[in-house]
Amino acid sequence: MSQIYYRNDAVQDGFPAGAVCRMCRALKAAGFAWVSAWLMIACSAPARNEPDRSAGVPRAADAVSARVAAVVVPEHERRLAGVLGIVSFEGADTPFKLLNEDGSIWRKLKYTDQRSRDSVEMFGFHPDYYIMQFKCTGKYKNRYRILVHERLGIEKWISRGADVAFQSWEQYLLEQVFALDPDMKSNPPRAAPDDHASEMLPNIEYPVFRPVAVSGDWVSVEWDDQDEVKHVGWFRWRRDDQLIVYIYSFA
Repeated sequence: MSQIYYRNDAVQDGFPAGAVCRMCRALKAAGFAWVSAWLMIACSAPARNEPDRSAGVPRAADAVSARVAAVVVPEHERRLAGVLGIVSFEGADTPFKLLNEDGSIWRKLKYTDQRSRDSVEMFGFHPDYYIMQFKCTGKYKNRYRILVHERLGIEKWISRGADVAFQSWEQYLLEQVFALDPDMKSNPPRAAPDDHASEMLPNIEYPVFRPVAVSGDWVSVEWDDQDEVKHVGWFRWRRDDQLIVYIYSFA
């Protein structure tokens, strides 16, 4: 059986968006340790990364009107072969340099510059929190290789830094994701991470599945039924290097 990663065990390489933000470190360095400590507590909840509303992505709570029989994930987002995890850029005014293989600058990407944003295709874009996310396909010394345009297969490099962080899939699912939405017909919650385990069909029409642990291609989720009783089960988040659940980053 694959190693199981639990929410509290998730550790990030770079800034841990779900635990300590860049502002915490800056305040502590400036001598405001008590403010930093307060912010660390406030930030200890899973990161609230808002989907791009312009793309028509609903909140998890709006799934009542959005959910369909089969969960549809865009084809280019489903492909996970060779993807190590997610690289996040955080910062409204920081110009991020996307590099060619030889280290020369391919393009500068800035959150506030829509033209530069339109030149790439992100895995996640969360405007309320100044976060841009890309799939990571490689790490070498102080750089990450990222997919800057998935449908065209364009890969570039980004240097590590205080505003750039890598997360494995386990870390991403446990630290950045609020809820997951599976296809209830082909991928229902089960009592164990096994395709032959008994099904645990919720008695509520639109449950919100919150990830609490990850084991290989399976994710353990918790949800409340119509009587507000908490349940815990498992379903696949990935199958044959394909993402098969819809991700909600924000409550």
